[in-house]
Amino acid sequence: MKRSVALLILGMMPLALQAQETSPTIQIGTDQDAAPKRKGFGFEKRTKDPFIPPEKTDRRGLTLTVYGGLTLSNLAGEDVYSQTKLTRNLATDRLETQSPVSDGFRLGGNGFVEIGYQYANNIHPGVALGYIQKGAEIHATEYFDPRNKTVKPVTGSITWIQNYLSLQIPVQFHFPINDRHESTFTIGLFFDFLLEGKEIGKVSIGGTPENFSNELGGNDLERGFMLGVSYVYHFPPGLGSAFINTNWNRSNTPYGIASARAPGEYYNQTMNFNIGYRLSLSHQSVLALWDAL
Repeated sequence: MKRSVALLILGMMPLALQAQETSPTIQIGTDQDAAPKRKGFGFEKRTKDPFIPPEKTDRRGLTLTVYGGLTLSNLAGEDVYSQTKLTRNLATDRLETQSPVSDGFRLGGNGFVEIGYQYANNIHPGVALGYIQKGAEIHATEYFDPRNKTVKPVTGSITWIQNYLSLQIPVQFHFPINDRHESTFTIGLFFDFLLEGKEIGKVSIGGTPENFSNELGGNDLERGFMLGVSYVYHFPPGLGSAFINTNWNRSNTPYGIASARAPGEYYNQTMNFNIGYRLSLSHQSVLALWDAL
C-alpha cells in the first residue's frame, strides 16, 4: 500500500511543475499600477505625473498682485523732433530747450499693486494703482545765445521728466501650457494724474559746464490704452505665481501749444518691462497656503 501511494505522488509531480510554469504571475505594487506619491505643501501627487491638466486646476477668486520694473518712455506723433537747440530765456536768464518734444527714450521705472478676480481659468480683470515715470530724453546739439547771436556746440543730457500717479484697468486672457506654465495677453485702459513735470539738464556749452532746471509741466490727466504679454509660472497650490511681462502704454490725450514750448500734437508712450507676483485669495488657495505653512 505504501509503495502504491509513493508511486502515485511521483507520477503527479511533473504535472504540478508544468501547471506552475504556465500559470500567470501576479505582482503587487509595481510602478505601472501605483506610482509612489510624495507629500508636501499640503497635497499629494504622483511623481510620474508632476503636472495636473490645466482644466483640473481651479484658480477662480480674488487675487492680489504686485509688480514693477523698468520703463522706456518718449513722445510720439507727427510734431516730434529728434533734436533741438538750447537757448536762454532773457526774461528769466535761464537755459531752456527750444522744443522739449523729443522721440529720445528716457529710462525710468514703475510699480503697481492690483486687486483682481479670476473668472474660470482664462479671464482676469483687475484694478491697479501705482506710479510711473514718463517723458523723454532731449537731444540738443547747439546752443544759441540770443544776447550776442552766437552759436556754440552742446554736449550732455537734457530730460523732460514727467511722473504720474497711475490708475490702470487691465483685463488678462490666460493661455495655459500646463498646470505650472502659461502665457497671457493683456488689454486695458489707464488714467494718469501728473505729480511732477520739469526739464532738467546737465550740459557743457563750448566746454563750459552748466546745470539747469525748469518747471515744464505736462498733461494733468492722461487717458490711454495698454497692450501686453506675459509668461507665468505657478507655484504649488496656495503659494501663488510669478511672472514677467512687457506692456505698451499709449496716451490718447494730446499735448498742445499751451502745454509746452512747441505747437502741435504729440502723445506720451511707454514700454514697461516688469516682474511680479500674484497671490490667490480664494478659499481653496488660502487653505492650501495654510497647509503649506
